[in-house]
Amino acid sequence: MSQAVLLIFSLLPFVGCARIYLLERRAAGWPRLRGKIVEKPPQTFFERSGGVWYLNLDSDFFLEYEVDGKVYLHPADEKASARINGITIWRKPPEPDPWIRYDPRDPKQCFYENAQGAWKLVLAFAIAFALIVQCVVPGGFLATR
Repeated sequence: MSQAVLLIFSLLPFVGCARIYLLERRAAGWPRLRGKIVEKPPQTFFERSGGVWYLNLDSDFFLEYEVDGKVYLHPADEKASARINGITIWRKPPEPDPWIRYDPRDPKQCFYENAQGAWKLVLAFAIAFALIVQCVVPGGFLATR
């Protein structure tokens, strides 16, 4: 692999980090309100996890918030779950009633306040990834020849 391709490949995570950082900065000026976590019936009959399709029997969690009388729903991430043969036997629901910020020009775009600083974790991953690619892959700038 050429050094230019490896360099571009190792810099891709930094683009994701920059996007998260810029969204966080932009959201700092958005209005703030408390959302609500609601549980709804399964939205799909099957779901994919780790490349395997499972029968989806469990309910789904959504972040619900209201702006100017209109209700918005976003899928909410579950913190942890346990499956046996594709059936969820335990799961921890998302944080109840999280604080969010929403874009006043486009209220369906929102930002969880508890996600602040996530760009730092992504930056650490990006640095580690770039070093591994450049050190381990033959042709990298730091790889031993």
